Amino acid sequence: MIKILSTEASDLLRISIRRVTIVSRRLVVCGDAVIANSLSAASFEISTGAGVRDNGQIIYLKDIQVCLNPDSPLKTSMPIPLTTPIDVDIGEDCTIMSLVIGDKHIWLRAKANISPVSPFSVAPVSKKALYRYDIGAVLSNVLRLSGGLANRWIRASKNALGIRRSPPVV
Repeated sequence: MIKILSTEASDLLRISIRRVTIVSRRLVVCGDAVIANSLSAASFEISTGAGVRDNGQIIYLKDIQVCLNPDSPLKTSMPIPLTTPIDVDIGEDCTIMSLVIGDKHIWLRAKANISPVSPFSVAPVSKKALYRYDIGAVLSNVLRLSGGLANRWIRASKNALGIRRSPPVV
């Protein structure tokens, strides 16, 4: 169950996602919405394309269509014109080289810089998109676990290169 809106308004709308599929090279999200304390749920489908901009650092949704009651003969479909784009900044350490939505698959080619050191920041990060999800930082945090992959990779690299720890100077 996904709660939408702010904490005070979360009682107004509750959304559950049933499935996410690809139809005609578009992402289709199917679910149900319950408004306030209503006992019935309205089913919906949201269909959208996706694109990449700003040298592969921002993913955005395009050509969004909403269909209410999609399984009913009284279904209502409408395009959603956006004045503000729905987009996600994936951070400076990640770049999407290509994003293709096919008939049954999504092909994504990307590169990310990971580091065992926390990023140094003097000023807050400027906002380029509606949302921010720094993939490089997330991957760095995952690999920084004690005894994790990063430590094993560093040890394996040192062993392969023949680098040995020098004995302490007395």
